[in-house]
Amino acid sequence: MKKRIDTLRPVYVEQLPDLLDPGLLYVSMKFSICAHSCACGCGRKVFTPLGLRDWQLYYDGESITLSPSIGNFRFPCQSHYFIRHNIVVWVKDSEQGTLRKKKKKNRLSFSSLFAGIGKKRGKFG
Repeated sequence: MKKRIDTLRPVYVEQLPDLLDPGLLYVSMKFSICAHSCACGCGRKVFTPLGLRDWQLYYDGESITLSPSIGNFRFPCQSHYFIRHNIVVWVKDSEQGTLRKKKKKNRLSFSSLFAGIGKKRGKFG
């Protein structure tokens, strides 16, 4: 029986290790990525690249929050959760559809914001 993980303790590393210990959130600022073992307990590796279009990492001096949620929809476990102040907050089945719609809307908004960048706009002086 797999055991869910309730909290993730941040560990700052230069490079991500090959083996991820359950309960640890590995943070590599050098490579702008986080990794952890899936909080459902299935043991799969979860990678969260950090950046404007990816996950945002918030550190309050004591704990870490990642945003948006972690949706492991390609894993057999289909786990979906938030990491808030080192605590794993599970998304209820009834909330799944609403969150997916919001994420899709946010992606479309972001794409349209930068859609014109790189297009030829005319000659400059």
